[in-house]
Amino acid sequence: MIDYSDAGRLLGHILMGIRMIDEKMAAIKDFPAEKAMLLKHLVLSHHGNREYGSPEVPKTMEAVLLHYIDEIDSKIHGIREYMESNNPGEPWTAYHRVLERHFFRKKD
Repeated sequence: MIDYSDAGRLLGHILMGIRMIDEKMAAIKDFPAEKAMLLKHLVLSHHGNREYGSPEVPKTMEAVLLHYIDEIDSKIHGIREYMESNNPGEPWTAYHRVLERHFFRKKD
């Protein structure tokens, strides 16, 4: 399992991502300003909306796509964890109340 660093917990991955982009761009002579802004927008908006921690909502096609990829990844991660921890060895998990379903485990 990947855990947050102290900086990650105190500052957050969005701010740290922006700082990383700034550092990398500073090393590239004449990095295009518009491209820099668009890259930063991807990081700032990837949570999708303000109530989920995004300082901005996605405003480009690429940002919308990244948001949905991030959302799918998060949901699949949660389902995998549930399947691994619930009724191990059984073909079906217990009922997942939030997602309103059982999950079937592939037979080997």
